[in-house]
Amino acid sequence: MRGLNVRYRALRKKITMWLRTNQELKEKGVIASLHRIYWSAPFMALGSLLIAFLFSRKQEVPFSVEEQWRSWIVVAHTSMAVVTSGFWLVAGKLKRAKVHYRTLALFLYVVVIYVLGMGIWVTTLDQLVTSSITPFLISSTMVGALYFIRPGISALIFAGSFMAFHICIGRHTELPITILDSSLSNALFVSALGLALSVLNWRVFRINKLQEAKIEEQQDVLERMAYQDPLTNLPNRRLFNELVRREISLVQRGKIESSLIMIDLDSFKLVNDNYGHPVGDRVLQQFAHLLQKNIRGSSTLVRLGGEEFVILASNTNVAEAQILAERLRKLVEEYEFSVDNHRIHVTASFGVAPLLGTEEPNNYYTLADQALYRAKQQGKNRVVL
Repeated sequence: MRGLNVRYRALRKKITMWLRTNQELKEKGVIASLHRIYWSAPFMALGSLLIAFLFSRKQEVPFSVEEQWRSWIVVAHTSMAVVTSGFWLVAGKLKRAKVHYRTLALFLYVVVIYVLGMGIWVTTLDQLVTSSITPFLISSTMVGALYFIRPGISALIFAGSFMAFHICIGRHTELPITILDSSLSNALFVSALGLALSVLNWRVFRINKLQEAKIEEQQDVLERMAYQDPLTNLPNRRLFNELVRREISLVQRGKIESSLIMIDLDSFKLVNDNYGHPVGDRVLQQFAHLLQKNIRGSSTLVRLGGEEFVILASNTNVAEAQILAERLRKLVEEYEFSVDNHRIHVTASFGVAPLLGTEEPNNYYTLADQALYRAKQQGKNRVVL
């Protein structure tokens, strides 16, 4: 009994997730169907015109059943060509405009009902000369294979189309009951086939969209890995190189003044030796958060590697950058890093330099790095310009 309950809950969870995913994909399905309407409508209109033209060329005995049937077929396909062309124009406008989902869904369902309705109408006309239900088969196949409709709605649509077929075909009271029964049996099979195609079509669409979403998610992860430091979540050197190149270009054009601030935690090896590398990593994370919280939004903090960081102080002259560096130095000196039960104090050295606009892509931080080296040589825990 317990095993059955577990399986029941698992099945219910799976069905719930399946329905939720279908609900999330409904708008994408309608938009994709709109594009299919737009690209298929011209061919459908052209095909209807050709059929109308060919049937209009045939000569039959006046007032015969065949002549009446051909006349109605010409009218039906001419009407289909005109209406389908109208659908093509509307689909083109909706495709280019920002329209609410409900409007797009309504248009899709109107097209679907129209396609099935035309199949039923032409099939009803065909009963004058044949018991074939080929037009209904074609329209059901088109709806099932061409448009992306959620299974629940699709089931209602095909059930409704079969009921409509039943009503329309029943008007041919002059047909033998065996032919009517055969047509209804075939129509039931056709409706089931259309529903099966629709469900399969939606399933393939659903799988493709989920795979696309997974690929996009993986690409986002790869992009973050390429441009983000995994420990501190700060931008890494690769992204920083691109930012600095753009900044140098602005400086060269005389539009802004910018500066670099190199930062290195003093004697950080002692933290790792005394408390272990996991604690050292937590200190680095808190250190990065402390700096990030106390710089302007226009500045970019980057972890170069290890305990070394750099700030691109955009639109900041070197005097302002020096003031910023001194303020950050005092914050670090006074801050108590808390990791587990440990209370840790560290200091940092700062090297400040302007971006001159003459730097090469591979040595743009040379001046700031030299200033940082002098800060270390002069006793650490200081700012050097």
